[in-house]
Amino acid sequence: MPPVPEPLHDLAPALLVATVLRAAAPLYLVVLGAVISQRAAVVNLGLEGAMTLGAAAGAWVAHGHGPLAGLAAGILVGGAAGTLQAVAVVGLGVDQLAAGIALDLLALATAAGLAAHSFPSGDLALALPRHLPALALPLSLPGLGHAILRVPVMALVATALGLLTWLLLRLTPLGLRLRALAEQPEAAERAGVATGALRAGALIAAAALAGFGGAALPLDSAVPGLALAGIVQGRGFAALAIALLAGRSLLAAGLLCLPLGLAWPLPAGHSSAILWVALLLALTLRTRRAQRPRALNWRADSSA
Repeated sequence: MPPVPEPLHDLAPALLVATVLRAAAPLYLVVLGAVISQRAAVVNLGLEGAMTLGAAAGAWVAHGHGPLAGLAAGILVGGAAGTLQAVAVVGLGVDQLAAGIALDLLALATAAGLAAHSFPSGDLALALPRHLPALALPLSLPGLGHAILRVPVMALVATALGLLTWLLLRLTPLGLRLRALAEQPEAAERAGVATGALRAGALIAAAALAGFGGAALPLDSAVPGLALAGIVQGRGFAALAIALLAGRSLLAAGLLCLPLGLAWPLPAGHSSAILWVALLLALTLRTRRAQRPRALNWRADSSA
């Protein structure tokens, strides 16, 4: 095999790091939503649907108004989906799992219809041929040579939101109320905590984060052949698994997003299959050892 040219040898590690960060950032945003949902004692299966709606809205708005408008549209549409879910679960007493599945199906149908109307070619790389901005950092590491690492802005935003979420959950009265809601829901209700409002707010915030991550997918991952319908590809469900594995550690959740986020850009083959099998095994072991939180037995009619 001929030796790799020196410029390409220097570029390859930086490209790999940038690709991993670009792929992991949207997933981490949804993981933050999953963690917030868990703190509110909700198994939020609707994250997949909120992310799908965010991707559809982001692509549609960005096509005519630019990527920043697309990201804002994803957040707003995700928040609207979370509001709908909160009304169903908290207000009307619909089973939280059924409401999440219904949102996923609604989102899939909406994205498919929007894709057929606005992107008839089915290829987002042709309609949205631009990436979100990246911060260029010069690198000089032993054994890797000199290169320019382009850190995606979405990775920096996701990291900042992760730190903000950690501060909110650990150091504020709101975070303490959410912790009490997850661990001792009856005691929280007796103490006068507005459990229904907390759950509704958590569902809306989680869906807005998922919509934000979804909007970043067509804008920062527009590769040839990428279609809007089905663009999320299970990231919402993977986020739930990552949140369960990481427990209360947002740092561990972020580290888990790095290899798993790369599974989607990889071709469907041995590499991506190994990552998914490893996730399944780890989740099985984690759930066998974990004790089911009491708050997950909550029903909407018990929190009135």
